Amino acid sequence: MKMQEGFFRKSVYDKVRDVRYSFYTRPISMRKHSGLKITSGTCVFAEESGLPPVMLRYEDKPQISPEYPVDSDCGEYNQAGCGVNPIIAWMDFRSIQAGTVYFPLCKIPAPENKYDPGIVLMYKKYGDTDWRHSNVIFIEHKLSMTGLLNPVISLLNNGVILLICQGMGTSKTSGKYFYCVSEDGGKNLSYPEELRYHDGSILPPFLSGHCFLRNRGNEKTYWLTSISGKTDVRNCCDSKYFLMEIDEEKPVVIKKQKMNIDLQMLNNRKTWIIY
Repeated sequence: MKMQEGFFRKSVYDKVRDVRYSFYTRPISMRKHSGLKITSGTCVFAEESGLPPVMLRYEDKPQISPEYPVDSDCGEYNQAGCGVNPIIAWMDFRSIQAGTVYFPLCKIPAPENKYDPGIVLMYKKYGDTDWRHSNVIFIEHKLSMTGLLNPVISLLNNGVILLICQGMGTSKTSGKYFYCVSEDGGKNLSYPEELRYHDGSILPPFLSGHCFLRNRGNEKTYWLTSISGKTDVRNCCDSKYFLMEIDEEKPVVIKKQKMNIDLQMLNNRKTWIIY
């Protein structure tokens, strides 16, 4: 069966090296349900300017053709969905080469029942042939009923890679944000911890999407998200957008820098870099 067109497409452009990277999700396995064939697994493909697309693999299994990937022998491996954003390292750090592109994957199938879908970080150094990957991170079901969702990624000024993910509330807990870091250029991700304010207080539940921004003036990292004004609900609809500064040494959210914003202000590209 010929595969469908890709969806959830994300892209990033390296203007220094004139290379564009694109990422998209596509089905890799089909199952019959009530006499119909439905998608039962997806993978993520990466395209680089001038090169054919390749499947991003965190398991040591064969590549699948981007044109005919629906294969019963391969459909159980390297299943994943797209994260929110890719980034490119703008300079050399201790463990990072300038031009390295990073992209988080989510919806990684959990190996045990007590866990839910996880995340993995894919990366490729400029000039390399192959994509590499970090360790795969899962979180227990009691902390998030849907695992780690919608990972956003930023490269901090100290060379640390920061990922923030959403976790849906359970019957006993509210929705939370979790973060992971890599201090070795993406080889290893830390176990997810709950993201909190600088003073240790809890972030209210989220409602919708989120992203990182960098201010061109002060070179600080900011996080844009929609959070609730309540803390005792599972996933609240009483929410507003806030732009919050990230303390790059912790990392935590600096509460005093929380700003209720008009989203139109972010259209000023002379001030903001939106990841």
